[in-house]
Amino acid sequence: MITDIDSIQLTHQATTYDGGAITPEYAPIETYSSKQFVQSFDSFSFAVILYEIICGIHPYNASFNGQYDGLSTIQDKIKHGLFVYGNVAPKIMAKPHKNYSFLPASIKNLFYKAFVSSQYNTAARPTAEEWGRVLYTELKILDPHLVK
Repeated sequence: MITDIDSIQLTHQATTYDGGAITPEYAPIETYSSKQFVQSFDSFSFAVILYEIICGIHPYNASFNGQYDGLSTIQDKIKHGLFVYGNVAPKIMAKPHKNYSFLPASIKNLFYKAFVSSQYNTAARPTAEEWGRVLYTELKILDPHLVK
């Protein structure tokens, strides 16, 4: 297994050494105004990865109308908060996004919190622990013998 940890921020005593590497497709909007990465950054990235695993496509991969018509990069769509199931309906959405419709409401709510509700309140992003609890609960409902 290969894991891309992207950026590492080190703290020694009272000094923080900023990590400079950012993969734009996994970086929330606030990373462009701050060089210090906080847990909410990781929470956003984690939610993107989960969406990709579950749905098979990046959660911001779609085309939009109006003022967003010219946006071509996922990075630009993240900067404008254009999660495909957010507040702006996409013009064109690839078929893998349809997998989202089969998800339980509890998981959809976490994606909404990660990509929409937390756009102005980054502390509201679900943590890995919260994702774990919800996914565990849903797996237990789906097949009680699968998890103990």
